[in-house]
Amino acid sequence: MNQALFVLQLAIELAFALLAIRTVVSWVRQPDARHGNLALALSALTLVIVLSSLFGGSGVQAQLFTDAALIMFLVSGYGLLMFRDSFVPLSPATTRAVTVAIVVIGLLGIMQELYDDMIPGITDHQAGYARDVSERLNSAAEVVFTRPARNREDIEAVTRELIAEARLQLPDFRLAVEFRNHRWLDGDECERTLGFLEDLDLAFVCVDEPQGYDSSMPPVVAATSDLAIVRFHGASATIPRPRIP
Repeated sequence: MNQALFVLQLAIELAFALLAIRTVVSWVRQPDARHGNLALALSALTLVIVLSSLFGGSGVQAQLFTDAALIMFLVSGYGLLMFRDSFVPLSPATTRAVTVAIVVIGLLGIMQELYDDMIPGITDHQAGYARDVSERLNSAAEVVFTRPARNREDIEAVTRELIAEARLQLPDFRLAVEFRNHRWLDGDECERTLGFLEDLDLAFVCVDEPQGYDSSMPPVVAATSDLAIVRFHGASATIPRPRIP
């Protein structure tokens, strides 16, 4: 399955690269604004697709890849807009407004990345804030951090790392995890997921909800720590619920 996804991703990158090269060649042969804008848009979009495979790291290099992908994405959008303008002209005011908006969005995105790096311990400050809020609520209720995720290998490792980080940042709290995608609990993955929570002493949130939908979670009942939690979603008007004697 992983090999098939890799081949598919490679095929998509190759297809966009060939399309971008074809449009650039067409622009060289016929150097007008219409062909130039289309070549710009497709070339920038190809770079976004290629750079997306380099996401997920950390440090300066990862930030540069992210910033470059953001800039290329905005450039691609600008190229497509100007390509459309060659067929259905926009007013000068609209063109200026869109251009300014693209530049501002790009600058804000890069500034946000720099802001996170310029403030030492910003993640620790956020964790401290979450800890303070949790302490205020601890006497009244159990605190449950929810994080939606799909069980795909490209994000699974990151998600597990974030869950483990929550345990590390809040060692004195009884934490629970509720999954929102059934893939976490399908087949053999269910045992692996529950084992992961048990190793970190994290409670598994059992979910009672209507079945039969694409978003339905399997009715898995398990305890992975000394804390047991069940979340009741309520009955569905279209799917009858069995009565519990």
